[in-house]
Amino acid sequence: MKDSLKGIVDIATLALRDEDEYLLGAVERNSQAYGQESGGLLRINNERYYQFVVARELISKYEFPIDIEKDTYDLVVYEGKKYKTVVEMKRWMSSTGRTEVAGIKNDINEKLLLANSLSSLMLIYSANPPNVCIESNVRWLADKLGVDYNLEKWYWASFDTKNIEGNDVVFWVAGFEVK
Repeated sequence: MKDSLKGIVDIATLALRDEDEYLLGAVERNSQAYGQESGGLLRINNERYYQFVVARELISKYEFPIDIEKDTYDLVVYEGKKYKTVVEMKRWMSSTGRTEVAGIKNDINEKLLLANSLSSLMLIYSANPPNVCIESNVRWLADKLGVDYNLEKWYWASFDTKNIEGNDVVFWVAGFEVK
């Protein structure tokens, strides 16, 4: 596994965890508006929002300069003036996980495999109940994407949170090397 995959996934997960903690506290402090509701990051189930939270943290902590929404890519890592790594990010949050597969495949085939960079990565944002194994979900997704499930190319990190109903969930970020 390339260090860039692990580094980006770890930074992304920490950034999203911090944002989640902020939002959980904000909802709790504003009970006049939200009553007994809970939910942090999952309250804003928006791929672009997650992308900007991650980019902000990467700008602060990653060892190479980055840019967001560059050319057709969600994120670009530079080495000098060249693209070192391009990254696409997708939300995988539907109840069955099937509706997002076509969009993820499209980004892999139309962007990441064709990228003029040394490497390309796909990041997936998802959440599930604590009794559901992340690895099982990642294996299922890899199969549906037609991508080899290989721990040398996949990496994920997670944190515990609450959904809007106040139920425990595990939010996770999985990444894999496309090239």
